[in-house]
Amino acid sequence: ISPTLGPKAGGTVLTIQGHHLDISTGPQVLVAGQVCTVHSISDETLVCITTPSDMPTSGPVLLTWDRATRHATSLFTYTENPTVTDISPKTGFYSGGTVLNVTGVNLHSVAHPRLNFS
Repeated sequence: ISPTLGPKAGGTVLTIQGHHLDISTGPQVLVAGQVCTVHSISDETLVCITTPSDMPTSGPVLLTWDRATRHATSLFTYTENPTVTDISPKTGFYSGGTVLNVTGVNLHSVAHPRLNFS
């Protein structure tokens, strides 16, 4: 599985590699006890989006087709949500191009971070 961790807010795009993943009509995927909504599936790749967890936790990734369940070899860990504590510099050019330094905690838990400014 990749990645093996994500924030407890959910929304992590989880990729599961294997064989014959599309053998039946849509498997149910559980990640650390939470539903992972299947986005796409092929013979060797399943992509799902994690749903929120009430607390940070680790657990198995389970795929269930009909009455057969398989466990991924790696665990998935829900971490505390990322928190930005500082962004510098505080000003930049209207035309853009300013390199920003973002500091905070649990920033590593987001695979594709995005900043939105308004």
